[in-house]
Amino acid sequence: MPEKLNINQVSSLLNRSTKSIRNYLKAGAIKAEKVNSKHGLEYIFDLAEVRRFAQHYLKLALTDQNLKSVKKQKTSKKTSKALSKQDLSVGNFTAKLLQLEAEKRKLIEDYSEYKAQLAFKMGQMEAKLKLLDSAKEEKELLSKRLAERESAIQNLEKMRAFYEQRPWFLFWKNYKFSEAEKVNVSK
Repeated sequence: MPEKLNINQVSSLLNRSTKSIRNYLKAGAIKAEKVNSKHGLEYIFDLAEVRRFAQHYLKLALTDQNLKSVKKQKTSKKTSKALSKQDLSVGNFTAKLLQLEAEKRKLIEDYSEYKAQLAFKMGQMEAKLKLLDSAKEEKELLSKRLAERESAIQNLEKMRAFYEQRPWFLFWKNYKFSEAEKVNVSK
């Protein structure tokens, strides 16, 4: 006969909350049967169904060690209280406290290193932004100068077109100077 598990055992076995397991039940991803117990209706799961669900839906491989840890949860409250008192002996408590302090120092060091790296990167980014801003200003200045020069060229073209249409310009354009006349004009 296959082994049966309750919802709390399934949730700890799959490392999911009981609410998640109930949601999986509602969605039809996992199957269970409802049975009457002293606390009311309760879900009971087949171990084979839980393994199938874990492999196909959650992509988890359940081992015998996982199942043993779930079976250990069936210990009475007196045993769990006795275990917790043993875990909180002065030596264990001190060792745990020192371990937590070391972890805290490591986290602070990691945070400080991360903060320094972040400050360095921010400095690099600010330098690049200043460089981009100066390049943008230079580009705008060059664009403005280019627009001014293009405007000046257009004005010169308009003036040339205007003067080329004048009769006196056409007369001087067709007139041929001799070398002697050119010298006299220059003096």
